[in-house]
Amino acid sequence: MCPCACVSPPSPSAEKFTAELEADRQKFELLLSEKNEGELEAEEKLKAAEERAQAALSSLDTQYQAKIMAEVERYQVRFH
Repeated sequence: MCPCACVSPPSPSAEKFTAELEADRQKFELLLSEKNEGELEAEEKLKAAEERAQAALSSLDTQYQAKIMAEVERYQVRFH
């Protein structure tokens, strides 16, 4: 006797459940992919903002160093 003869075909409700399960799995994978893309985009924006802030800080530092050196020179000329 064949072992497959004992297995009944899936019921319509089982097929419906399987189809819903597959649709939910696909929806989950899509949402997970969108979440990962959003995280990457946020990380890139944050990195760009950090780089802009660092560039601005470096520029300010250069300006203040130039002002300090100008004051030092002015002091040295005046008192020496």
